[in-house]
Amino acid sequence: MDLTFRLSSGVTHHGMKRALILGSGYSGKVLQALLKSLGYDVICTRRSSGDSDVVFDLNRPETWSALPDVEATFWMFPCEPKDLVDRFLSEKGSSLGRVVCVGTTSSYLVSHEDETVSETSPIHQEEPRVQGELVALRHGAMIVRSAGIYGPARDPRRWVIDGRVSPSPKLVNFIHVQDLAAILVAASERGRPGSVYLAADGKPRRWDELIAQWCSEFKLSLPASASKPQPAPRGPGLRVSKQIDSQATLSELGVTLLFPDVQSGVRSLR
Repeated sequence: MDLTFRLSSGVTHHGMKRALILGSGYSGKVLQALLKSLGYDVICTRRSSGDSDVVFDLNRPETWSALPDVEATFWMFPCEPKDLVDRFLSEKGSSLGRVVCVGTTSSYLVSHEDETVSETSPIHQEEPRVQGELVALRHGAMIVRSAGIYGPARDPRRWVIDGRVSPSPKLVNFIHVQDLAAILVAASERGRPGSVYLAADGKPRRWDELIAQWCSEFKLSLPASASKPQPAPRGPGLRVSKQIDSQATLSELGVTLLFPDVQSGVRSLR
């Protein structure tokens, strides 16, 4: 089968497949739209009854039997608790096709400021989410650990205006939601079972530099609490900032980012 992934004009896919999205939140809805545009038959789940979605709750095994047989499954919520992750994949794995789970780059251990993190870097194995991901990997699932997700209706400039972030020297890593969706599809088609991938644009920025740029370019009006730069937190166990290197993922999966940095992504938002 000839498969081509091309973000500059959208990912293109030849052939009909059936895909299941477990948890259709912000990223799940964008993923659903992409899959449909590629000709997939897409089934989404929700935790309560809806007009068209399948009811699924990992914590309610009685809902598992309603899941259809598919060629690809996208797990959009944290893989925990690990015992249920193990039981679910043991019982349903054969009907889920190639499983791709979304994780977070906050799972990585950082020993010094601005440390570069890759797919194989050490992780916080004591965290419940990470423990569940390790179980999923043993079942042959693929984990895509995502940096900070932004896009339409999730504008990081709004985080500044609302006072949720303030100027600081901390590095922040981003991925546009459309690029995340494309990486997830590419992993489901081209990824190696039991592998970890990264979703990040690979161009981290410092909050103080970003905020200064946005104030100049977009005339942001900052709250009083954000007007004074904040020092980066320090102390044992505090993971101040890191740089996510996603080049190996993008190269292996054959993905070219539509938004290669947060500046271009933010300028596309209305």
